[in-house]
Amino acid sequence: MTVEEIVLDELPCWIGFSNLLLEHMNANIVGMVAAAAGEVITVVPDKDLPRVAKSFRARVKLNPLKPFAQGGPANTLTRDDVWINFTYIDIPATLCKKVLQIGSLHKQM
Repeated sequence: MTVEEIVLDELPCWIGFSNLLLEHMNANIVGMVAAAAGEVITVVPDKDLPRVAKSFRARVKLNPLKPFAQGGPANTLTRDDVWINFTYIDIPATLCKKVLQIGSLHKQM
């Protein structure tokens, strides 16, 4: 196998969340929000509730050829939709912070 034969069409990555409300503290809801980034592989913790919202993480398959999602909307019962921010954990150093894409030729300042 040569380098030219390797195709990187998906990148498994962990995502952390901020701005989760109490009503979003459910693995199914977190999985729906994480789907804005890519195909969800797993959500942890899947059974017990964490003590803080930052303890929720999701492993998703990202498309490295497209910009990474910065977050996603979540419905609420009493208010308008809220924006849930994504934090990518242990992503490659070649991620361009301006266009949120791996290997971008965009000039970083």
